[in-house]
Amino acid sequence: MASPVRKAVTGGREALSASLPGMELSDFASESVTRWLYITVDRITFG
Repeated sequence: MASPVRKAVTGGREALSASLPGMELSDFASESVTRWLYITVDRITFG
């Protein structure tokens, strides 16, 4: 079973990709977004 954090990160990345049609995120941008999502979700989840 996927953790809520992993689900949120995956969903966030999919939403971001969907909002940028025809644009591939560079590995660097993708990594930055993923890290930001983990930090944000971690703060929300664990306060």
